[in-house]
Amino acid sequence: MANFPNFWARINQHHWLMGILFGTITLAILTQHYHAPHGSQKLTPFDIKISNPSYQWTNEQGIIRGKITAKSADYSSKSSETRLHTPEINSTDNDENLWHMTSKHGQSFQLRQMVHLWDDVIITKSEHSDPHPTIIKTQSLTLLPHKEKAYTNDKVTLIQGDHQIQSYGVTIDIKNGIIHLLSNARGIYESS
Repeated sequence: MANFPNFWARINQHHWLMGILFGTITLAILTQHYHAPHGSQKLTPFDIKISNPSYQWTNEQGIIRGKITAKSADYSSKSSETRLHTPEINSTDNDENLWHMTSKHGQSFQLRQMVHLWDDVIITKSEHSDPHPTIIKTQSLTLLPHKEKAYTNDKVTLIQGDHQIQSYGVTIDIKNGIIHLLSNARGIYESS
């Protein structure tokens, strides 16, 4: 027993601290509890399934400005996010022109303050005075329903009649009916 204090005295303070640190980490790892799901059910953050969901939004005067529908949706009560399957969005601008947006997938965030669409997004603007609708195709789009705005930085193809313009990025002011291409816009004009 007389040699016991001499053994510990030879170990410097740095080694002591490293030993305590590794011991604490090892103890923490060994005492963790792992909760495996019961049965073959896979855990998902989306805990509620909804068939044919729909949501309408209004302007400051309470007038309905748009509607989101989908074939089905998964809702997360924990994060208040909704995953939409084949969503469709209809809205009108100040001139009563119809805006129709579709995609394969979508997700709403922040209690429907923002909706993100992805996979084959198609935006169609139908004007009363023009027989040719304006069609915008892209891979993703973010919609801010209550602000009546949408945007993407992805590649965009804008089609109106025989005219076609490609760009990277677009901002859309749905309320005022304005489409703004962001960069590298190149057009193709085909005469009728």
